[in-house]
Amino acid sequence: MTSILFTRNPKVPWSFTPLDQVKEFKPVSKPLTASAKSYTPLKAPSQTQLLPTTTFSITKPYKEFKPHTESKGFQSKATYTSRFQRYELLTNVRDAKYVVDFFNKSPRVPICVDCEGVDLSRTGKLCTIQISLYRTQTAYIFDVLALGPKGLRQCGVKTLLESKTRLKIAFDCRNDSDALYYQLDIKLAPPLVDLQVMYIGIQQSRVKVPQWVTGYEKLLNSCSWCTNALTKEELYLKAKLRIMWKYQQAQWAQRPMDRDHLLYAACDVVAMSPLFDWFLREFGKSWHTHWRYRVMRGSDIYIQMYRNRQSPHKLTKMEKCIAIRI
Repeated sequence: MTSILFTRNPKVPWSFTPLDQVKEFKPVSKPLTASAKSYTPLKAPSQTQLLPTTTFSITKPYKEFKPHTESKGFQSKATYTSRFQRYELLTNVRDAKYVVDFFNKSPRVPICVDCEGVDLSRTGKLCTIQISLYRTQTAYIFDVLALGPKGLRQCGVKTLLESKTRLKIAFDCRNDSDALYYQLDIKLAPPLVDLQVMYIGIQQSRVKVPQWVTGYEKLLNSCSWCTNALTKEELYLKAKLRIMWKYQQAQWAQRPMDRDHLLYAACDVVAMSPLFDWFLREFGKSWHTHWRYRVMRGSDIYIQMYRNRQSPHKLTKMEKCIAIRI
């Protein structure tokens, strides 16, 4: 992977700053708006550094993904012509173990994590776990219903998520942590940066204490780096299916999974990298002085907020939307 600049103690693997972001760190005095500059991912490892394609086909050589301009509207399964593989579905232990071993070859590179399921909570049904390496555009979707708790333990996903040295990036991990612990016996462990908590920190740094949290879709649409990292078809698909699946969550448990489900799940985790880079730039130098510790402390609260509740009853929508102070 690319070089990482450690700004403090090198023994702490989550104390890092991407090299291409160091020169851009300036105190921000303007309102929170995304830069007009496109999000340009870092160069990926060469083909020889990837997993053997003879036994398991994964990502193709990494290229910048530009939005389609010639397609009119979105036609499911017809207009999606990606130049690389957006997702990889893993349904057996052998393939899943190859991917986890690939992650373990870069222990200092953060991972982006997300989960999908039916009524995602301890009483719901966890269906998939999506993981991608930081600043890569391919998501690896672990089919929980096919692998099961035993398969996830054998392939190393449990060890990866419970690692206390690997930085994890997530968005609103409260329900994810609750479902992982009570359904799969996976205790999501820090260090973890929750992007929703990170945005609360940005608002508090501008002397604006938020009362309610901000949703994922709203942040993606306001960040040009995220919209350039995804195609127009993918953005339209996410907006359309998010409304549809709000009342039809049972489709996540149907097998085999169709392409729309897989693409929707992959885009959620892939867009976390440009969103995290945007937040780092908005914090500027203050991220390394004190906001990093406050955000990670707030993220630890998010991990345990639902998991440590003794009552299995779900919170109301208003209670879920209340912003915490970090």
